[in-house]
Amino acid sequence: MGLMDSLSGAGRFLASTGKGALRKVGEGARAVKRVAGQVDKATGGMAGAVFEGSKSLPGVGVVTRNAEQGLNMAAKYADLGVKGIELGERAAKTRSLTGAVGVAKDAKSLARQFRP
Repeated sequence: MGLMDSLSGAGRFLASTGKGALRKVGEGARAVKRVAGQVDKATGGMAGAVFEGSKSLPGVGVVTRNAEQGLNMAAKYADLGVKGIELGERAAKTRSLTGAVGVAKDAKSLARQFRP
């Protein structure tokens, strides 16, 4: 087992660990949003109205808006991070020019999604 095999194995381990962690972050953010939606539905929309109203309160509004933005960003960027890792794995397996061009196009498309 040479140095390249060891490095390749370490890279695969880090990619799979990172991918799993990012998936969990995204799933957690979506679960929190889903529960909030269920609470809102159960209260006949009152919880949502209170949440939206709290955004205009000094101090509390900052926390409310930041929590909402944080959940949205966690879900979005966790998914994009998983796609990035999968793209890197695909690039590592590519052995042809055609495959490399396809990976480059996908990478460019993924980079555009990171912009706000």
